[in-house]
Amino acid sequence: MKNKKQGQILLEVVFALGAVMLVLIGLTVAANTSLKGIRKGKEVSLAADYGQQTIEVLRTLRDREGFDSLVAGNCYGEVSEAILSDPISCSGWSALSIGGDSIFFRRINITEPVIGRKEVVVTIGWTDSDCSGGTNCHIVETTSFFTEWEK
Repeated sequence: MKNKKQGQILLEVVFALGAVMLVLIGLTVAANTSLKGIRKGKEVSLAADYGQQTIEVLRTLRDREGFDSLVAGNCYGEVSEAILSDPISCSGWSALSIGGDSIFFRRINITEPVIGRKEVVVTIGWTDSDCSGGTNCHIVETTSFFTEWEK
């Protein structure tokens, strides 16, 4: 009888360990999903910030160099407060040079839907481990309209 009770206790311990393992696996999966969400949120926030910073630089360029310095119909990758880069293909991307290993790429598209009003769309894209077989599978766009405010 004593031998049967010891076997029963061993079986209870095995089931208890199995239950503990299931709980630990569930917690690990939940923590991993949460960390992925935090990382993605941080990347989206950074991309939105880079887009807004680009809009501000373009606004400064317009103020310093004039409204016509923003040439409609062109796409650009790099911009500084002094000048836009040479135009790039509107389907192309330019790596952001923000120091270190940046995962972000930028495209600036300038159009003039109405004379005296230019639409600027800054697209920030990036690729990470969630992307399957493509580049820049995550995209954040920032749009602004510039006018000839001095006139």
